[in-house]
Amino acid sequence: MSQSAVSTQVRLLEDRIGLTLFDRSKRPPKLTEVGQTVLDFGRQLVNKTSDLERYLQELSSGMSGEIKIGTISAISTYLLIPIVVRLLQKSPKLKISILTQSRSLLYEAVRQSGVDFAIVLADKKPENLDVKVIRSEQLCFCVSPTSDLLSKKDVTIKNLATASFVAPLQGREYTKMIERLLGEVGLNDVNVAMRVSNWESIQEAVRAGIGIAVLPHFVIEHDRKPRPIRALTVKGVNLKANMMLLEHTHRHFVSPSVALVKDALLSGLRD
Repeated sequence: MSQSAVSTQVRLLEDRIGLTLFDRSKRPPKLTEVGQTVLDFGRQLVNKTSDLERYLQELSSGMSGEIKIGTISAISTYLLIPIVVRLLQKSPKLKISILTQSRSLLYEAVRQSGVDFAIVLADKKPENLDVKVIRSEQLCFCVSPTSDLLSKKDVTIKNLATASFVAPLQGREYTKMIERLLGEVGLNDVNVAMRVSNWESIQEAVRAGIGIAVLPHFVIEHDRKPRPIRALTVKGVNLKANMMLLEHTHRHFVSPSVALVKDALLSGLRD
């Protein structure tokens, strides 16, 4: 549609409800509070229509259609792909879309029904979402296979206080979670020698001996390189987070295909 056609439709809607949807005194125009509410309801209506179309399609053709899953990159890379491969072999008409984003963006995607559900790793449950804890995940201090710390009989917080660390970028939700958990065990303001933006680079930096990283246990389990990184046992420290499945609180309709994919992922992640 042209801009003029869109503007006409917006004004007709404003006339019909008797309220202003846009603040046109600003450039570009901004949604008013009423406008944002109308937008949120509109998105829900569109998603409900899509749910109905998906349901009718599945009645006629069986398990099919696109299932949208939100998750963080580490879970997608190390855990979801093998499960999805097996699932598609059994149900080839399904189409799986995996959206990898930060936790906060995933929370909003679930609230706005931009994804059917999301799977995240966090130490706190998000608000205004249905949350199902899949499993508790150990967060490990990871070191190079040649690290001197591996030869120590007892590694303590005091040993780590003077060590170098490799960490994700500042501001990331995972970074904030790790900083919070380290602070709880007395490791405040650790010496970060290197920050990188992705999990694979963190692993390679640890492998090269640049520093220690705190990574989920499943990342270490799936390290298939010739010199795999090692988990370091630290006396008196047990860092954990929960792997959680998130759904919209008011989404009562769940298509059979979504239920199939969700159940397959839950089963695979719990094994």
